[in-house]
Amino acid sequence: MNDESFVGFVVNNASRYDIETLEKIIHSLNDNIAGRRWGKPSGLKVGSNIEAILFEAPNFVQYGTVVRMSPKGCKIESPRSSFTWPIWYAKHSIRILDEPEWNRIWAALERGDEEYEAKRQAEFAESAADREDAINNRSKAQKKAVTMGALHGSVQVFRGAFVHAYRPDWDNHEYGVVVDFSAKKIVLSDPGDGFERSITVSKHVIDLLSEGQWAIVDAELRRRAQEYDAAKAAGKEQSLPDYSSVEIELT
Repeated sequence: MNDESFVGFVVNNASRYDIETLEKIIHSLNDNIAGRRWGKPSGLKVGSNIEAILFEAPNFVQYGTVVRMSPKGCKIESPRSSFTWPIWYAKHSIRILDEPEWNRIWAALERGDEEYEAKRQAEFAESAADREDAINNRSKAQKKAVTMGALHGSVQVFRGAFVHAYRPDWDNHEYGVVVDFSAKKIVLSDPGDGFERSITVSKHVIDLLSEGQWAIVDAELRRRAQEYDAAKAAGKEQSLPDYSSVEIELT
């Protein structure tokens, strides 16, 4: 059956079914379309327990329960706190977990809290040392800058560069120090939350910042991290704005 015949079959036979059945069909079709277009898995709903892997950073895995949904994404609540994380169908690979698997993950997260925190702090310390090394040697590295194709044109990238990367289709701003790069991606180290993020250069508008501009950005990223820590301690994480869509004023 070709596409036109399939559409004709659906339209001509719709009157044979009751409204509830047609609504179920529409819901299933919407899930199918979303899965193809944005990566939304079929059956995702409020209350689903999921695993979400960030395409740009495959090692960054989040687990949580869906507490809110929108056409382009959902918000999940972490099993270890009341904090909610935004998950985007276009940015994440999402897998719905069944109850036994979710229970195993929950128990593992509970058991591994101390080990996880110790490992995380060690990784942050290593990342901070690497970031400082990149900054201290940026003048030397700048002489060996590599030309890469960004969304708005060519850009000279080097280890230690101060970068603002904006992805228009996600309305997402990332800031950091370049600590590594490949043919298509750069890795930005954020002095605020301590994470490193992989950026696909061709999908972003890349701005190289001056030392003066970076001083402003560095201070703001650290302020945001302190704000989050204070909100977390008070149990008010949900009151914080989504800074990923907020550009830092440089003047």
